[in-house]
Amino acid sequence: MACSYWKRKRIAAEARRASNYVRRSTATLRASIRKARGKPTPEDESKPMTDKEINKVANEQGATKNEKEFLKDMIKDGEEQKEGGFVELANNSVNVSSDNKISPAPVEV
Repeated sequence: MACSYWKRKRIAAEARRASNYVRRSTATLRASIRKARGKPTPEDESKPMTDKEINKVANEQGATKNEKEFLKDMIKDGEEQKEGGFVELANNSVNVSSDNKISPAPVEV
């Protein structure tokens, strides 16, 4: 059975529409299942900020140059920690007395 060119084109367009509908509804269903299970959906997961975005936020929120630099450093450090970075702590020790008061350990020179 032969179909005309235009009829084949119409059938192909309807198939594309149906395919797009199924793809969208499947994605919506998956997102609702993830949300019901307490997992973040792809829209909820945050992407790391670019340097341009960091500069923009710091320039908007910082009043002085020092504040802007501080905000840039703070945002970059926060982004690194999200990506699995680590923070090196200083080797400080403290003394805890019998009444649970914390005092810094004496510094040896």
